[in-house]
Amino acid sequence: MSMELYLAFGQNFVLPGMELCKLVASPNCNASLIISSAHSHLVPASFRQNTMTPVLEIPAQAAGTESVSVDVMKQSLECYLTIRRSNEPGAVGAIVDVSLLRSMRWLVDVFSHNHIPITGFFTSSAFSTAMEYDASTQDDKSVGLLGCLPGWGFAGVGPKVIGLSEPGDHPPWMGFTKKFMGAMINTVDDLERPYVEDLAKKLKLRVWPVGPLLPREYFSLVGTAVRSSNEGEASVIDWLDSRPRRSVLFVSSVGLTAEEYPRLVDALKASTHSFIWVVRPGGYYPEVDDSVMAKGLITSEMVPNCMVLNHPSTAGFLCNCSWEPLMEAIGLGVPILAWPKTSEQLYNAKLVVKRLKVGYYVCDKFSHMVNGLVTVKGIGKGIDMLMGDKHMEGRTADLGARFSWGFPQSSRDALVRFTDDLALL
Repeated sequence: MSMELYLAFGQNFVLPGMELCKLVASPNCNASLIISSAHSHLVPASFRQNTMTPVLEIPAQAAGTESVSVDVMKQSLECYLTIRRSNEPGAVGAIVDVSLLRSMRWLVDVFSHNHIPITGFFTSSAFSTAMEYDASTQDDKSVGLLGCLPGWGFAGVGPKVIGLSEPGDHPPWMGFTKKFMGAMINTVDDLERPYVEDLAKKLKLRVWPVGPLLPREYFSLVGTAVRSSNEGEASVIDWLDSRPRRSVLFVSSVGLTAEEYPRLVDALKASTHSFIWVVRPGGYYPEVDDSVMAKGLITSEMVPNCMVLNHPSTAGFLCNCSWEPLMEAIGLGVPILAWPKTSEQLYNAKLVVKRLKVGYYVCDKFSHMVNGLVTVKGIGKGIDMLMGDKHMEGRTADLGARFSWGFPQSSRDALVRFTDDLALL
Protein backbone atom coordinates (compact mmCIF):
# COMPACT_ATOMS: atom_id res chain seq x y z
CA MET A 1 0.00 0.00 0.00
CA SER A 2 1.34 3.44 -0.95
CA MET A 3 1.37 6.23 1.64
CA GLU A 4 1.72 10.02 1.61
CA LEU A 5 2.99 11.78 4.73
CA TYR A 6 3.17 15.53 5.25
CA LEU A 7 5.63 16.72 7.90
CA ALA A 8 5.39 20.38 8.99
CA PHE A 9 8.25 21.72 11.11
CA GLY A 10 9.22 25.12 12.50
CA GLN A 11 12.52 26.94 12.15
CA ASN A 12 14.30 25.44 15.16
CA PHE A 13 13.36 21.89 14.23
CA VAL A 14 13.84 21.69 10.46
CA LEU A 15 16.88 19.43 10.90
CA PRO A 16 15.04 16.83 13.06
CA GLY A 17 12.19 17.11 10.58
CA MET A 18 14.47 16.18 7.70
CA GLU A 19 15.84 13.22 9.63
CA LEU A 20 12.31 12.00 10.32
CA CYS A 21 11.44 12.37 6.62
CA LYS A 22 14.45 10.24 5.68
CA LEU A 23 13.52 7.57 8.21
CA VAL A 24 9.92 7.13 7.05
CA ALA A 25 10.46 7.65 3.31
CA SER A 26 10.57 4.54 1.14
CA PRO A 27 9.52 3.47 -2.37
CA ASN A 28 6.03 2.97 -0.91
CA CYS A 29 5.97 6.13 1.22
CA ASN A 30 6.61 9.72 0.21
CA ALA A 31 7.40 12.10 3.08
CA SER A 32 6.89 15.77 2.18
CA LEU A 33 8.67 18.34 4.33
CA ILE A 34 6.56 21.47 4.83
CA ILE A 35 8.42 24.59 5.97
CA SER A 36 8.19 28.34 5.71
CA SER A 37 10.02 29.76 2.71
CA ALA A 38 11.92 31.94 5.20
CA HIS A 39 13.71 28.77 6.34
CA SER A 40 14.48 27.31 2.91
CA HIS A 41 18.21 27.88 3.41
CA LEU A 42 18.20 25.19 6.10
CA VAL A 43 17.37 22.45 3.58
CA PRO A 44 20.43 21.24 1.62
CA ALA A 45 20.36 20.34 -2.05
CA SER A 46 21.07 16.70 -1.23
CA PHE A 47 17.77 16.45 0.64
CA ARG A 48 15.83 18.16 -2.16
CA GLN A 49 17.24 15.74 -4.72
CA ASN A 50 15.53 12.78 -3.06
CA THR A 51 12.24 12.26 -4.91
CA MET A 52 10.77 10.49 -1.87
CA THR A 53 11.20 13.62 0.29
CA PRO A 54 9.72 16.54 -1.68
CA VAL A 55 9.73 19.99 -0.05
CA LEU A 56 6.85 22.47 0.10
CA GLU A 57 7.80 26.02 1.05
CA ILE A 58 4.87 27.95 2.45
CA PRO A 59 5.11 31.62 1.28
CA ALA A 60 6.48 33.92 3.96
CA GLN A 61 7.11 37.64 4.14
CA ALA A 62 10.39 38.66 2.52
CA ALA A 63 12.39 41.68 3.61
CA GLY A 64 10.88 44.89 2.28
CA THR A 65 7.68 43.24 1.05
CA GLU A 66 4.10 43.12 2.25
CA SER A 67 3.08 40.45 4.72
CA VAL A 68 1.64 37.23 3.37
CA SER A 69 -1.96 36.59 4.40
CA VAL A 70 -3.05 33.39 6.10
CA ASP A 71 -5.39 32.74 3.16
CA VAL A 72 -2.43 32.72 0.75
CA MET A 73 -0.51 30.32 2.99
CA LYS A 74 -3.52 28.03 3.34
CA GLN A 75 -4.10 28.06 -0.42
CA SER A 76 -0.47 27.06 -1.00
CA LEU A 77 -0.91 23.97 1.18
CA GLU A 78 -4.36 23.14 -0.25
CA CYS A 79 -2.98 23.16 -3.80
CA TYR A 80 -0.04 20.99 -2.81
CA LEU A 81 -2.32 18.44 -1.13
CA THR A 82 -4.52 18.29 -4.21
CA ILE A 83 -1.54 17.57 -6.47
CA ARG A 84 0.02 14.97 -4.16
CA ARG A 85 -3.26 13.15 -3.58
CA SER A 86 -3.98 12.91 -7.30
CA ASN A 87 -1.80 9.79 -7.19
CA GLU A 88 -4.48 8.17 -5.00
CA PRO A 89 -2.25 6.98 -2.17
CA GLY A 90 -3.58 4.18 -0.01
CA ALA A 91 -3.09 6.14 3.20
CA VAL A 92 -2.29 9.72 4.15
CA GLY A 93 -1.19 11.38 7.35
CA ALA A 94 0.25 14.62 8.70
CA ILE A 95 2.89 15.13 11.38
CA VAL A 96 2.85 18.65 12.81
CA ASP A 97 5.55 20.13 15.03
CA VAL A 98 3.52 21.47 17.97
CA SER A 99 5.76 24.55 18.24
CA LEU A 100 4.09 25.71 15.01
CA LEU A 101 0.71 25.88 16.71
CA ARG A 102 1.50 29.36 18.03
CA SER A 103 1.89 30.95 14.60
CA MET A 104 0.52 28.44 12.05
CA ARG A 105 -2.42 26.82 13.77
CA TRP A 106 -4.26 26.98 10.46
CA LEU A 107 -2.24 23.89 9.45
CA VAL A 108 -4.52 21.81 11.65
CA ASP A 109 -7.58 23.33 9.97
CA VAL A 110 -6.32 22.51 6.48
CA PHE A 111 -5.38 18.92 7.29
CA SER A 112 -8.65 18.36 9.14
CA HIS A 113 -10.66 19.84 6.26
CA ASN A 114 -8.95 17.37 3.92
CA HIS A 115 -9.67 14.46 6.29
CA ILE A 116 -5.97 13.82 6.88
CA PRO A 117 -5.20 12.28 10.29
CA ILE A 118 -2.84 14.49 12.33
CA THR A 119 -0.05 13.43 14.66
CA GLY A 120 1.42 16.03 17.00
CA PHE A 121 5.23 16.05 17.10
CA PHE A 122 6.80 17.05 20.44
CA THR A 123 10.38 18.21 20.11
CA SER A 124 11.44 17.91 23.75
CA SER A 125 11.61 15.02 26.20
CA ALA A 126 8.55 13.05 27.28
CA PHE A 127 9.33 14.08 30.87
CA SER A 128 9.41 17.78 29.94
CA THR A 129 6.15 17.49 27.99
CA ALA A 130 4.43 15.67 30.86
CA MET A 131 5.71 18.26 33.35
CA GLU A 132 4.42 21.06 31.13
CA TYR A 133 1.05 19.34 31.05
CA ASP A 134 1.06 18.94 34.84
CA ALA A 135 2.02 22.57 35.39
CA SER A 136 -0.89 23.74 33.25
CA THR A 137 -3.42 21.63 35.16
CA GLN A 138 -2.30 22.35 38.76
CA ASP A 139 -3.59 25.00 41.11
CA ASP A 140 -1.42 27.31 43.22
CA LYS A 141 -1.35 24.93 46.19
CA SER A 142 -0.43 21.76 44.36
CA VAL A 143 2.01 23.14 41.80
CA GLY A 144 4.85 22.81 44.30
CA LEU A 145 4.44 19.05 44.09
CA LEU A 146 6.23 19.22 40.76
CA GLY A 147 9.42 19.36 42.80
CA CYS A 148 11.27 22.08 40.93
CA LEU A 149 14.92 22.68 41.74
CA PRO A 150 15.38 25.23 44.56
CA GLY A 151 15.68 28.71 43.14
CA TRP A 152 14.22 27.77 39.76
CA GLY A 153 10.60 27.27 40.69
CA PHE A 154 7.34 29.11 40.55
CA ALA A 155 7.91 31.33 43.59
CA GLY A 156 10.11 33.71 41.63
CA VAL A 157 13.15 33.06 43.85
CA GLY A 158 16.43 32.50 42.04
CA PRO A 159 17.43 32.77 38.38
CA LYS A 160 14.74 33.88 35.98
CA VAL A 161 13.35 31.00 33.95
CA ILE A 162 11.88 32.10 30.63
CA GLY A 163 8.48 30.69 29.74
CA LEU A 164 7.89 28.83 33.00
CA SER A 165 4.17 28.10 33.19
CA GLU A 166 2.19 29.65 35.96
CA PRO A 167 -0.49 27.40 37.48
CA GLY A 168 -3.32 27.06 34.98
CA ASP A 169 -1.38 28.35 31.97
CA HIS A 170 -1.88 26.14 28.93
CA PRO A 171 0.82 25.39 26.33
CA PRO A 172 -0.33 26.15 22.76
CA TRP A 173 -0.75 22.48 21.87
CA MET A 174 -3.18 21.72 24.70
CA GLY A 175 -6.19 22.85 22.71
CA PHE A 176 -5.34 20.60 19.76
CA THR A 177 -4.78 17.19 21.31
CA LYS A 178 -8.38 16.12 20.65
CA LYS A 179 -7.68 16.58 16.94
CA PHE A 180 -4.57 14.37 17.03
CA MET A 181 -4.60 10.65 16.21
CA GLY A 182 -1.47 10.35 18.35
CA ALA A 183 1.76 11.98 19.43
CA MET A 184 5.38 11.50 18.38
CA ILE A 185 8.19 12.34 20.79
CA ASN A 186 11.80 12.98 19.86
CA THR A 187 13.06 10.60 22.53
CA VAL A 188 14.14 7.01 23.11
CA ASP A 189 12.05 4.37 24.83
CA ASP A 190 15.09 3.10 26.78
CA LEU A 191 15.59 6.55 28.31
CA GLU A 192 12.02 7.56 29.05
CA ARG A 193 9.61 4.62 28.99
CA PRO A 194 7.83 5.56 32.28
CA TYR A 195 7.30 9.13 31.07
CA VAL A 196 6.18 8.06 27.59
CA GLU A 197 3.56 5.83 29.23
CA ASP A 198 2.57 8.59 31.64
CA LEU A 199 2.18 11.09 28.79
CA ALA A 200 0.02 8.65 26.83
CA LYS A 201 -2.33 8.37 29.82
CA LYS A 202 -2.46 12.13 30.31
CA LEU A 203 -3.11 12.95 26.66
CA LYS A 204 -5.29 9.87 26.08
CA LEU A 205 -3.33 9.28 22.87
CA ARG A 206 -1.01 6.72 21.37
CA VAL A 207 2.56 7.97 21.80
CA TRP A 208 5.45 6.90 19.56
CA PRO A 209 9.02 7.62 20.80
CA VAL A 210 11.00 7.97 17.56
CA GLY A 211 14.27 9.69 18.55
CA PRO A 212 16.93 10.72 18.75
CA LEU A 213 16.44 12.54 15.45
CA LEU A 214 20.10 13.42 15.00
CA PRO A 215 22.04 13.44 11.72
CA ARG A 216 23.06 9.97 10.58
CA GLU A 217 26.69 11.12 10.80
CA TYR A 218 26.24 11.32 14.58
CA PHE A 219 25.74 7.57 14.91
CA SER A 220 28.83 6.90 12.82
CA LEU A 221 30.85 8.83 15.43
CA VAL A 222 29.83 6.70 18.40
CA GLY A 223 32.84 4.73 19.62
CA THR A 224 35.19 5.97 16.87
CA ALA A 225 38.15 8.33 16.79
CA VAL A 226 37.27 11.66 15.17
CA ARG A 227 39.42 13.38 12.57
CA SER A 228 38.55 16.29 10.30
CA SER A 229 39.88 17.76 7.08
CA ASN A 230 38.44 21.15 8.06
CA GLU A 231 41.31 23.33 9.32
CA GLY A 232 39.34 24.93 12.16
CA GLU A 233 37.88 21.64 13.37
CA ALA A 234 41.29 19.95 13.09
CA SER A 235 42.86 22.60 15.35
CA VAL A 236 40.24 21.93 18.02
CA ILE A 237 40.79 18.17 17.79
CA ASP A 238 44.55 18.69 18.02
CA TRP A 239 44.08 20.71 21.22
CA LEU A 240 41.85 18.02 22.71
CA ASP A 241 44.43 15.39 21.72
CA SER A 242 46.96 17.23 23.90
CA ARG A 243 44.81 16.84 27.02
CA PRO A 244 44.58 13.79 29.31
CA ARG A 245 41.65 11.45 28.97
CA ARG A 246 38.41 12.61 30.65
CA SER A 247 39.91 15.91 31.81
CA VAL A 248 38.14 18.64 29.79
CA LEU A 249 34.85 20.46 30.48
CA PHE A 250 33.02 21.38 27.27
CA VAL A 251 31.27 24.75 27.71
CA SER A 252 28.40 25.32 25.31
CA SER A 253 26.76 28.64 24.47
CA VAL A 254 24.13 28.51 27.19
CA GLY A 255 22.39 31.86 26.60
CA LEU A 256 23.45 33.45 29.87
CA THR A 257 22.81 37.07 30.83
CA ALA A 258 25.37 39.87 30.75
CA GLU A 259 25.74 39.45 34.51
CA GLU A 260 26.14 35.68 34.41
CA TYR A 261 28.82 35.32 31.72
CA PRO A 262 31.57 37.11 33.72
CA ARG A 263 30.81 34.86 36.69
CA LEU A 264 31.25 31.79 34.52
CA VAL A 265 34.55 33.21 33.24
CA ASP A 266 35.77 33.82 36.81
CA ALA A 267 34.75 30.30 37.84
CA LEU A 268 36.68 28.79 34.92
CA LYS A 269 39.70 30.94 35.84
CA ALA A 270 39.61 29.67 39.42
CA SER A 271 39.02 26.05 38.44
CA THR A 272 41.80 23.50 38.22
CA HIS A 273 40.05 21.77 35.32
CA SER A 274 40.75 22.27 31.63
CA PHE A 275 37.91 23.54 29.45
CA ILE A 276 36.96 24.20 25.86
CA TRP A 277 34.44 26.94 25.14
CA VAL A 278 32.92 27.00 21.66
CA VAL A 279 31.48 30.47 21.02
CA ARG A 280 28.66 30.59 18.49
CA PRO A 281 28.39 33.44 15.92
CA GLY A 282 27.24 36.65 17.59
CA GLY A 283 27.61 35.11 21.03
CA TYR A 284 29.46 36.36 24.08
CA TYR A 285 33.24 36.14 23.60
CA PRO A 286 35.05 36.08 26.94
CA GLU A 287 38.21 38.11 27.48
CA VAL A 288 40.77 36.13 29.46
CA ASP A 289 44.48 36.40 30.19
CA ASP A 290 47.28 34.04 29.20
CA SER A 291 47.12 32.11 32.48
CA VAL A 292 43.61 30.96 31.61
CA MET A 293 44.50 30.09 28.03
CA ALA A 294 47.18 27.76 29.36
CA LYS A 295 44.45 25.39 30.53
CA GLY A 296 41.56 26.32 28.26
CA LEU A 297 40.63 26.85 24.63
CA ILE A 298 38.14 29.48 23.55
CA THR A 299 37.23 29.22 19.89
CA SER A 300 34.67 30.63 17.48
CA GLU A 301 35.23 27.82 15.00
CA MET A 302 31.95 26.20 13.95
CA VAL A 303 32.73 22.87 15.55
CA PRO A 304 29.81 20.41 15.83
CA ASN A 305 28.93 19.56 19.43
CA CYS A 306 29.20 15.85 18.74
CA MET A 307 32.81 16.21 17.55
CA VAL A 308 33.86 17.62 20.94
CA LEU A 309 31.58 15.35 22.97
CA ASN A 310 32.92 12.24 21.26
CA HIS A 311 36.56 13.03 22.04
CA PRO A 312 38.05 10.86 24.83
CA SER A 313 39.43 13.97 26.59
CA THR A 314 35.95 15.39 27.17
CA ALA A 315 34.67 14.63 30.67
CA GLY A 316 31.65 16.91 31.07
CA PHE A 317 29.24 19.19 29.19
CA LEU A 318 28.02 22.53 30.58
CA CYS A 319 24.82 23.30 28.70
CA ASN A 320 21.37 24.85 29.02
CA CYS A 321 19.64 21.47 28.60
CA SER A 322 18.00 22.00 25.25
CA TRP A 323 16.90 18.50 24.33
CA GLU A 324 18.89 17.85 21.14
CA PRO A 325 22.38 18.59 22.58
CA LEU A 326 21.38 16.69 25.71
CA MET A 327 20.67 13.59 23.65
CA GLU A 328 23.96 14.04 21.82
CA ALA A 329 25.84 14.10 25.13
CA ILE A 330 23.95 11.19 26.68
CA GLY A 331 24.43 9.06 23.58
CA LEU A 332 28.16 9.72 23.68
CA GLY A 333 28.42 9.00 27.40
CA VAL A 334 29.23 12.54 28.62
CA PRO A 335 27.84 13.75 32.01
CA ILE A 336 25.92 17.03 32.14
CA LEU A 337 26.34 20.24 34.15
CA ALA A 338 22.88 21.76 33.79
CA TRP A 339 22.26 25.51 33.59
CA PRO A 340 18.67 25.73 32.29
CA LYS A 341 17.27 29.06 31.10
CA THR A 342 13.72 28.21 29.97
CA SER A 343 10.92 26.08 31.37
CA GLU A 344 11.53 23.25 28.90
CA GLN A 345 15.23 23.24 29.75
CA LEU A 346 14.40 23.25 33.45
CA TYR A 347 12.31 20.10 33.11
CA ASN A 348 14.99 18.44 30.95
CA ALA A 349 17.56 19.31 33.62
CA LYS A 350 15.45 17.63 36.27
CA LEU A 351 15.22 14.50 34.10
CA VAL A 352 19.01 14.41 33.72
CA VAL A 353 19.87 15.14 37.36
CA LYS A 354 17.08 13.56 39.40
CA ARG A 355 15.81 10.74 37.19
CA LEU A 356 18.60 9.55 34.90
CA LYS A 357 21.27 10.67 37.41
CA VAL A 358 23.81 11.57 34.74
CA GLY A 359 24.42 15.18 35.73
CA TYR A 360 24.44 17.95 38.31
CA TYR A 361 22.78 21.34 38.48
CA VAL A 362 25.22 24.21 38.12
CA CYS A 363 23.80 25.36 41.45
CA ASP A 364 21.33 23.63 43.75
CA LYS A 365 21.70 25.60 46.96
CA PHE A 366 20.39 29.03 47.89
CA SER A 367 23.68 29.65 49.75
CA HIS A 368 25.41 29.74 46.36
CA MET A 369 23.09 32.44 44.99
CA VAL A 370 23.04 36.20 45.49
CA ASN A 371 20.16 38.34 44.21
CA GLY A 372 19.00 35.50 42.01
CA LEU A 373 22.43 34.95 40.43
CA VAL A 374 24.66 31.92 40.85
CA THR A 375 27.91 32.90 42.54
CA VAL A 376 31.38 32.19 41.19
CA LYS A 377 31.87 29.82 44.13
CA GLY A 378 28.63 28.00 43.29
CA ILE A 379 29.60 27.50 39.66
CA GLY A 380 33.04 26.28 40.71
CA LYS A 381 31.54 23.76 43.10
CA GLY A 382 29.24 22.46 40.37
CA ILE A 383 32.23 22.00 38.05
CA ASP A 384 34.22 20.17 40.73
CA MET A 385 31.31 17.86 41.56
CA LEU A 386 30.78 16.90 37.93
CA MET A 387 34.41 16.45 37.00
CA GLY A 388 35.23 14.48 40.12
CA ASP A 389 32.38 11.96 40.12
CA LYS A 390 33.71 8.72 38.65
CA HIS A 391 30.50 6.84 39.52
CA MET A 392 28.48 9.26 37.39
CA GLU A 393 30.99 8.81 34.59
CA GLY A 394 30.28 5.08 34.70
CA ARG A 395 26.48 5.53 34.74
CA THR A 396 26.62 7.88 31.77
CA ALA A 397 28.86 5.49 29.85
CA ASP A 398 26.40 2.64 30.51
CA LEU A 399 23.52 4.78 29.26
CA GLY A 400 25.47 5.89 26.19
CA ALA A 401 26.26 2.27 25.33
CA ARG A 402 22.61 1.84 24.33
CA PHE A 403 23.34 4.08 21.33
CA SER A 404 26.45 2.19 20.27
CA TRP A 405 24.56 0.17 17.65
CA GLY A 406 23.24 3.22 15.82
CA PHE A 407 19.70 4.57 15.61
CA PRO A 408 17.75 2.69 18.31
CA GLN A 409 15.76 -0.33 17.20
CA SER A 410 12.97 0.65 19.59
CA SER A 411 12.52 3.90 17.64
CA ARG A 412 12.48 2.04 14.31
CA ASP A 413 9.82 -0.26 15.76
CA ALA A 414 7.79 2.77 16.89
CA LEU A 415 7.87 4.19 13.36
CA VAL A 416 6.61 0.86 11.99
CA ARG A 417 3.78 0.87 14.56
CA PHE A 418 2.91 4.42 13.53
CA THR A 419 2.64 3.62 9.83
CA ASP A 420 0.71 0.42 10.60
CA ASP A 421 -1.74 2.37 12.78
CA LEU A 422 -2.13 5.01 10.09
CA ALA A 423 -2.84 2.40 7.41
CA LEU A 424 -5.72 1.03 9.51
CA LEU A 425 -7.56 4.35 9.68
